[in-house]
Amino acid sequence: MKKTLINIIRISFFTLLICPYADAATSPDNGFPGLSLDSIINLNQSHVNDIYTPLTHFGKGDTALTFSPVYFNVAVVVDSSKAKITGDGLSGYGGGLTFSSAFTDRFFFDLNYAYSTVSGDMLVSFPDYGINNDVYVITVKNKAHYGKAGLGFDIIKSKSWSMPVIVGGYLKYLDADVVTKQYKSSGYTVNEDLMNGKGSGTVWGASATVVLSYKLDGMKISPYVTFIKDFNELEIENLKLHSPKVNGRDNPSSILPGFSLAYVSGKDFDFTFSLSGVLFTQTNYYNDLFLMGLKTQNYMLSITYKNL
Repeated sequence: MKKTLINIIRISFFTLLICPYADAATSPDNGFPGLSLDSIINLNQSHVNDIYTPLTHFGKGDTALTFSPVYFNVAVVVDSSKAKITGDGLSGYGGGLTFSSAFTDRFFFDLNYAYSTVSGDMLVSFPDYGINNDVYVITVKNKAHYGKAGLGFDIIKSKSWSMPVIVGGYLKYLDADVVTKQYKSSGYTVNEDLMNGKGSGTVWGASATVVLSYKLDGMKISPYVTFIKDFNELEIENLKLHSPKVNGRDNPSSILPGFSLAYVSGKDFDFTFSLSGVLFTQTNYYNDLFLMGLKTQNYMLSITYKNL
């Protein structure tokens, strides 16, 4: 019991250690339509990070195929000094497929594909300027396809512990449509040339994921962190899409934490629950630091088929 408690404390320390160093996502040059769209793209990226299930506690020749569906709805999109943007029928869904194969006791490779889409309305107000009523409504449609390949190495290998590090590259295809309108009879006019945007394109970059996984009595507790760096930006008409944009820097990078709990059946199938969405939603610290105050309800379960 004492040993188990110590290991749980180690897991908790790792989780807390990675959080303060994550970059906050902001978008100072897009105005509130771009700000809201950046936040939606950050949400896409966060869910892609949630549904990625790396190989842990493996041996030579082990393989795994993981399917991860996700559904979410959004209550608050942005809660910042610029604007407050809330969701109005704003929701999305997606899914991912990951194939992993170990070619030694330490090394493995994996291939990952993920899809995420968000659609609905967002209502905009400006509390810092004394405008607490909703003045604009933004209708957004966003689709994102992600493809990633990586090479992993297990640094810590024991019966209970596994610490794989996965390094690789990715491609992201983004398709977005933003339409801003006056909200009811708010009296605020809309400059369509500045507040609307539509387009699509591809962003590519590099990523690295570090996982610390602990196995106990048929369960695996796995906090992890993913470092991403985009090497190009995507412009949609007059809105620059950043995924994510960090403090106005070009070629932005970011750090995305995650936390999963898996049931290990000991047979052909494992089941993994993502707890990241719960942490982000229930803890304002996570919302403010990682997703500009965004609040969502996430529903995600991964099913892994082992040793194909």
